Amino acid sequence: MSKHDFANLEQMIFAAGRYVVPSENHRPATLEAARDACDERRYTRHAGLAALTFVASWVLCWPIAPAFHSWQEKIAAPSSADIERSLLESAPPIHGSRDWRLVEVFDRWHGLTRGSNHDGSSATK
Repeated sequence: MSKHDFANLEQMIFAAGRYVVPSENHRPATLEAARDACDERRYTRHAGLAALTFVASWVLCWPIAPAFHSWQEKIAAPSSADIERSLLESAPPIHGSRDWRLVEVFDRWHGLTRGSNHDGSSATK
């Protein structure tokens, strides 16, 4: 490139500098694009943090899950099938009435949940 071409190129660039101007909405569009990119990163970060918290909670709670299961069995009420089965298996009391046998079955179930047998003795010694 010759010196004359270089000078001509400089004049063309200098002259074009007055013609090249940003549009009116260039700044707002740039700010909006930057805000959208920041929001997307924030969303990704929060989603990752939520997933990490969920996995950490799962890992920490997994070993103690059997304790909750045994606790649930201790406080669970007997089902109607369990009561009916106990009623049929129980020996008829002195009065012989089905109603009294049902009272005895409930008393036995209540005693087991309290930690004592139906004869009044403690289940745990």
